[in-house]
Amino acid sequence: MTVATGYGNTVREVQLTGEAYFDVRHDAARPFVVHAGSADIRDLGTTFTVRVGGDQGVRVAVTSGSVSLAPTTASPNDAIVLRPGDAGTLAPDGRTLVERGGTTEPDTAWTSGRLVFREAPLTSVRSELRRWYGIDLVIDSAFAARHVSMTFDGESADRVLQVIALSLGAEVQRQGSTAFIKPASPRAR
Repeated sequence: MTVATGYGNTVREVQLTGEAYFDVRHDAARPFVVHAGSADIRDLGTTFTVRVGGDQGVRVAVTSGSVSLAPTTASPNDAIVLRPGDAGTLAPDGRTLVERGGTTEPDTAWTSGRLVFREAPLTSVRSELRRWYGIDLVIDSAFAARHVSMTFDGESADRVLQVIALSLGAEVQRQGSTAFIKPASPRAR
């Protein structure tokens, strides 16, 4: 996160890459703005998370208060207001998707050190393992379309990989910071 020069004097703006949790006191004279990817998120007095996900766009999940979400190229009048429990995503193609009541456990679990997957595609699991543990996960094409649901609370990277492999009926091989998920060999079953 990069904080704008003069933060707090006349502006309260930050530039975000990655993921952050904000608990902001609203100040109409000095609005709090998060610039994340191609999105601008403006506080309207709230608690919320923001995740910049590359090919997944920018996701905002509101736990209290409200925020506005708009592409950086849009006027503030074109913003969508998200209220408690709402989630909004600014897709890479510029579309804004709103899920009323769509905030989920995976949106906020990381703020308490938990890693949660709910019907998550393995591509999302790969991204999270890279972020949490610095592991590059290579997934055999036999598992490309699979999804997983699981929760981890402080487990080691090796334990997380074992659980993922078990849930897929696969085996995991690790070489440094790279882990390979592949079909279990006949002797491993």
